[in-house]
Amino acid sequence: MERRSLTGVEAAPSRLRVRGGRARSFKDGGAASYSVVIAIVGLVLAFSSSSLATATNHFDVYDTAWELPVYSIDSELDAYMQHLSGAGFTGVWISVAPISGQLLNEQNSHGQTLGSFGNPNSAYFDHIDHILTAANNHNIKVGLVVGWAQKYVGNSGAYHNGGNAPLTTSNARAYGSFLANRYANNPAVGMWVFGGDYFSISGGASDELNNVGVWQELKAGLVAGGADQTTAYHGHHYVQGIWNQSFFDIAAPLTGHCSPASEARQELASVLGQTSKPVIAAEMRYEDFVADWCPGGNMTAGPQDVLDDVTVAVEVGTAGLVYGHDDRWDWAADGGQRPSSSLGSGGEVLMMSYLGYGSGGPPPIARADSANVVEGNTVSIPVMNNDTYASSPSLSVSQFPARGSIAINGTTIAYTHDGSETTSDS
Repeated sequence: MERRSLTGVEAAPSRLRVRGGRARSFKDGGAASYSVVIAIVGLVLAFSSSSLATATNHFDVYDTAWELPVYSIDSELDAYMQHLSGAGFTGVWISVAPISGQLLNEQNSHGQTLGSFGNPNSAYFDHIDHILTAANNHNIKVGLVVGWAQKYVGNSGAYHNGGNAPLTTSNARAYGSFLANRYANNPAVGMWVFGGDYFSISGGASDELNNVGVWQELKAGLVAGGADQTTAYHGHHYVQGIWNQSFFDIAAPLTGHCSPASEARQELASVLGQTSKPVIAAEMRYEDFVADWCPGGNMTAGPQDVLDDVTVAVEVGTAGLVYGHDDRWDWAADGGQRPSSSLGSGGEVLMMSYLGYGSGGPPPIARADSANVVEGNTVSIPVMNNDTYASSPSLSVSQFPARGSIAINGTTIAYTHDGSETTSDS
């Protein structure tokens, strides 16, 4: 029996290019649609389709509040976490150690300092306990950045601390054990975050790779203390050789405040191409933040830029994004207006509206499906099984193939070839 090949090529309906075949368009009840291009050639009948449907996994969105442990006050924590929950945020990323002021000697709102990584001041962590309690009350997950690398590790850490980096392989394991003893069983701790920015003073990529041992030791301390939460690594997108290291579970690259969406797309795609780990876009452009070091002059991200960035993060296939706003990332470290004034900002609203959080789930994403069938036979393709929807979907066919038939059964498409001696179907 001769066999035929029926191949499909994914294409967005509005930009469909047909080569050797014809577009077959399908729609689901949630207004998402997909198209396939069909051509019968060769010996094997194969069918490929892709549906613009919701993401297979939930697209996580975290807020950025690095300095929440230092400059926040108890009375604003509950309202902040309540807002994040209501707006659809998965959680928030915060830095355990201060990243501004006097660093390890910077006092938090209760007058306590962290002290040192080798001998942390337990009283400093009482306020972090308050933060985690407020987060848990509103089902918000917190990513704890254990020690901001650009301030505390390697050459850059030494530069910022009188010639000696405070977090090293000598004390990282003990520090990890301290954190584990305190937070291993805390339900609000969603993940541990290693790394944390590197500027040129650090020696660039080489400094990140040279200090992998610090994070390996810290991870060993966490594990020994029973802290089995997910770990992420936050570093520059351009670092080769870091993204498949075994001491973390999630790659969280920094694309930065000077990368427009078109460049960020390439940068995230590069990281995705280097690792099989989930990737979170951990630091794209912050809303209203003025990046005065960018080539060509200052760059300030507005609401549309936020929307462009999250669109890129979704389309390239990342698992989530860490959103930032200029009034929140440092939590009024400069003495400016309280961060609560930025809640529900224009960019945040556009981002959450695009994702559909609070009104129907994440945006459509193409997920390819394929199957093989003998000439004249039928193949069933569960085209929506690898997609998830916020509401119950349904499929419909808007155009049928000429050399076969399409039937819909729930979330499955059944294609039946008509057995004809054809070399194409158009």
